[in-house]
Amino acid sequence: MATGISDFRRNGMMVQRRSSDGNHQRNVKAYHNVPESKVEEGLRRESKKATEEIAEIGVEIDTLARQVGAIEMRVNWGEKADERVVMNLIELLMNQLIKLDAVEAQGDAKSQRRFQVKRVQKYLETLDVLKTRTYISPR
Repeated sequence: MATGISDFRRNGMMVQRRSSDGNHQRNVKAYHNVPESKVEEGLRRESKKATEEIAEIGVEIDTLARQVGAIEMRVNWGEKADERVVMNLIELLMNQLIKLDAVEAQGDAKSQRRFQVKRVQKYLETLDVLKTRTYISPR
């Protein structure tokens, strides 16, 4: 028999072989001969890795959040915020958003990632308000 072409459906259950003579042969195969427990184990491992990555990013966000809070407190006391510090914090927070976007997450990890993204967005909005209050003087 001539060499054929194999097609796998997304779930890996159907194999279709087409030989060069045009005949079709169909076979139902188990997920590429990988036991389902191994597939589940791989998914759990990926989910755990995503959760750990998100937790590490969360620690970095916590550090930046403390800095945003300190600047906010000084501005509320009437001091001016250093524009370079504010712009640096904005850049660092944007980098955290990029890192979060790079994490492929499913299930619980996905909701954790969404929570961290919302936190970063809140801190970015706070810095924008502080920039406006500090740098735009009333006429």
